[in-house]
Amino acid sequence: MDKTESVLVLQGGGSLGAYECGVYKSLYKHGIEFDILAGSSIGAINTSIIAAAQTGNKDVSLLLEDFWLSLSENFEYSDFVVPFPNTHPDKMRAIMFSAYSCFYGIPKAFMPKWFMPSSPDYFLPFKWNFLYDKTPLKKTLMEYIDFNNLKKIKINECHSERNDNKNKKQNRLIITSTDMQKGEAVIFDNAKMDIDVDNIVAGASYPFYGIRWTKQNGKYLWDGSLLTNTPMLEVLKASPRIDKIFYIVDVFPREQKKNTREYGSGMA
Repeated sequence: MDKTESVLVLQGGGSLGAYECGVYKSLYKHGIEFDILAGSSIGAINTSIIAAAQTGNKDVSLLLEDFWLSLSENFEYSDFVVPFPNTHPDKMRAIMFSAYSCFYGIPKAFMPKWFMPSSPDYFLPFKWNFLYDKTPLKKTLMEYIDFNNLKKIKINECHSERNDNKNKKQNRLIITSTDMQKGEAVIFDNAKMDIDVDNIVAGASYPFYGIRWTKQNGKYLWDGSLLTNTPMLEVLKASPRIDKIFYIVDVFPREQKKNTREYGSGMA
């Protein structure tokens, strides 16, 4: 078959999504664009930003980088280095920022429950069923994603020639979540539905960190990475008849080879 689809798959991995941003910047620099983008957890957030911006003919790499810079915090750790003279400054920064984020949250991503005094159960912590609220993340994504570019598409709309900027069609976006009651994967695919901000954050609620779930259509949704952290199979099921070139960014490689010509740690 002459036609092939170029597919980008981004895994979940929390702050390792910043690494995915760097990989994508390299792909973008080499002029590589994608017909289908698929992601879980933070990978779903990254692919949503890329898909919407790529459709809108924006400088995607700068927009994605700006998103990650907006999440970052300037953290002065010099005062904490003295008690730990044998600790490398970079490691000390990581330790202190992790502790800082756990208590104060990340202003543009997650808000701790103890900073939400309007909650009905604020003074009843033994009734809390989450520790961090995702409302700030939803507001941030609304700033970076034009959701008109993630509306439902016809299948053949994502097969347009990428060099024709005047008539560029929407990209196909496939992101994952988990139905926590049934233990089943939930797939959001803009070939079947409009994708909105609630769909994106539904797949970014890792329970280990106490992040609040999303309730949609009677379902309680948690992080997509719980069942499918590399949604390559979901892409194949969604589009089985067309040959594909996969670019898979593995943020948890078992072996990282040096001097590789691959982008990220793997390209299938």
